[in-house]
Amino acid sequence: MIHEIPLERRTLHGHFSRELRPILSIDSGDTIAFGCLDAGWHVRPGQKFEPVDEELDAGHALIGPIEVRGARKGQTLAVRIDAVRVGDFGFTVAGGWSTWLRTRRRSSGRSPGRLRLG
Repeated sequence: MIHEIPLERRTLHGHFSRELRPILSIDSGDTIAFGCLDAGWHVRPGQKFEPVDEELDAGHALIGPIEVRGARKGQTLAVRIDAVRVGDFGFTVAGGWSTWLRTRRRSSGRSPGRLRLG
């Protein structure tokens, strides 16, 4: 079975937390198709995804979580990527060295590289 996940508020978040409820439950062997936002939560250049919670969505836009029916704690999850279609734009940054984004976060009082876990 193929499951398509839309880019919408209920499917996106910018933090990791075990408190997040699954957005989808699948069986082993199912296929998932989804799009991604860039590191700045942009849908396209100059257009950010809305609404964004400044505290909970401080990280990259993540999709999920997704429950695999029958999976148990301690088991290994095998994921196969069948295809990647690159969009016509994108943006990302990484920590560990000086960038305009790290400078902006420091001046706003937010600590770069710190992730708040639930």
